[in-house]
Amino acid sequence: MQERKSERVEMITPTGSETPLYDLSKTGVSCYYPKPKVKNNFIMVQINTLSIKAKVIYCQKRTEDYRLGLQFWNVLPELQEKLNKVVESYSRGVPITFSIVEEEKKAEPAKKTPPKKKEPAKKKK
Repeated sequence: MQERKSERVEMITPTGSETPLYDLSKTGVSCYYPKPKVKNNFIMVQINTLSIKAKVIYCQKRTEDYRLGLQFWNVLPELQEKLNKVVESYSRGVPITFSIVEEEKKAEPAKKTPPKKKEPAKKKK
């Protein structure tokens, strides 16, 4: 399992969110969800008013639901700054809202570039 790159904040107050949180950090989130998600696929999540692309790192079956580990993906610096403020506020007990807003998309395979066609060598006269 990958080591987390930033400190996580475990749920300290109920959020009233559509998707209950387990913990939140500047680089990802763990939450409970009623349906399974496929590892390495991408989903869109919303934290307060921020929409963030996330990669499914793990999906663990529980008694009545699934616990998902999501890593935020390709977050632009401006959005990361806003996200950092939300995480810091959450660590002080400020409630947030969290939901999965777009269902998963398969991980994009590495794009292969077609080989270049070789032009026939010109004959020297």
